[in-house]
Amino acid sequence: NLGEDFYATVHEALGQFPNFELSSIRRLPMANTQVRLIYRSRETRDEITSAPMPPVTAEDIAALVDCDVVLINLITGRDIELSALRALRQQSRALIYIDLHSLALGIDATGKRYYREVPAWREWIEAVDVLQVNEREAATLAGHDDLSVREIETFARQVVDDGLSICNVTLASQGSLL
Repeated sequence: NLGEDFYATVHEALGQFPNFELSSIRRLPMANTQVRLIYRSRETRDEITSAPMPPVTAEDIAALVDCDVVLINLITGRDIELSALRALRQQSRALIYIDLHSLALGIDATGKRYYREVPAWREWIEAVDVLQVNEREAATLAGHDDLSVREIETFARQVVDDGLSICNVTLASQGSLL
């Protein structure tokens, strides 16, 4: 789903690549979601978002079923419905990679994002093969505000032991824990 103000830009940029299938991109009669990032330091920032685009639904995933890999990057946290992700898992043999990012963020009345408990997060990761989160998102999933790298590693090993193929935790300037 793309807003009409951004649709042409995406088609122009991706249309140069013959292996990109663009026919399933839907142009919606609204402004595309915009996120403003305000950096407080090299590694911390505030995020302010405009209204999210409607999510991808279970009816929309037909174009993804024959893919080898599906990458889902949750920009708003409302980008795809859980039912659509489950349908994709059931109907496809694709490797499904999800960056859970904004699912861990609520949005207040001004559009500012804040960390919150992630509803049904285990159900989301049961439908994927690879999970990517940053250190703060991992702590949020584990029910904490902050975790040491050792505690993050314990959390990541646990979710892999529970059925994930890979858990990638990004650690800002410290790299990534895979």
